[in-house]
Amino acid sequence: TNLYVLERGGNALRVVDAAGKIRTVAGGASKTPAAASVPALQAGLNGPKFVWAEKDGSVLIADAENHLVRRYVPG
Repeated sequence: TNLYVLERGGNALRVVDAAGKIRTVAGGASKTPAAASVPALQAGLNGPKFVWAEKDGSVLIADAENHLVRRYVPG
């Protein structure tokens, strides 16, 4: 099971895996929003405030300052 951590100041979604390894999976690069088809690490989160894990394994991110909701799909 993974634990998702939304870092508001770092504008990134991070995941802690079962082995305790932490890695950035979305955002962290630019604050400017990008098209939906870009890789998650180039998504451009800006002030993310809320994270929600869906039953299908995807993760929704409320990207407050960009006024949109992002969906991260692992893999």
